[in-house]
Amino acid sequence: AVILFIMPDAIITVRKKIIVLTVFLAVGVFAVWVHFINAAESNIMNINMIMYGNDNWGLRIAKALQIPFFYIKKLILPYPLSVEYETSFIAGHFIVRSALALLIFAAILYASWSLRGKYMLPALGIAWYFLSLVPALNIFPTNPAVADRYAYLSVLGFGFLFASLLKIGLKRSSGFLFIAFGILAIWSLIDFNRNMDWHSEVTLWKSAVSANPNMSR
Repeated sequence: AVILFIMPDAIITVRKKIIVLTVFLAVGVFAVWVHFINAAESNIMNINMIMYGNDNWGLRIAKALQIPFFYIKKLILPYPLSVEYETSFIAGHFIVRSALALLIFAAILYASWSLRGKYMLPALGIAWYFLSLVPALNIFPTNPAVADRYAYLSVLGFGFLFASLLKIGLKRSSGFLFIAFGILAIWSLIDFNRNMDWHSEVTLWKSAVSANPNMSR
């Protein structure tokens, strides 16, 4: 619903935008409450950490700024994949990484907003990706902090963006089709190999250990 607000008023009026957003927020609040209860009961979300915390909001925001780009990296080059990733977003030069992530995000946001009239579909894909990822930014700590399953909804926005850019590219040169086929072939091969890891729990966790040798679990 929020994505509608980047669309020109000529396509959808402000009144309709407000109506859709109001309904969306009402349903969203109820859905968040249901998921919050389920997450608390299953220990996916640490209630004590949310209430009392073991870090400050500055560190949480620093992690939140970096997480979208962690998933972008995995979407572009999905290897190695794992059920759990051994990664820390507040280690080393995390302030530099967070500042860089903020600058890149601001540039993407500005470009998407400025070009939304001419390139509406890519702008919608970018908006979908970032907005749908907001609940998985670990602002309210979850365990683990990042996981492939957290980005399932955001993948739709990435795919929408990829398809939109391909359509734009094909209008300029048919060579983009071969590039797209090459990328899809590589992704398909990685996906096929990843499916083999799900043959059993043993093969799944062996692949996890192989991808993250220092993983605590």
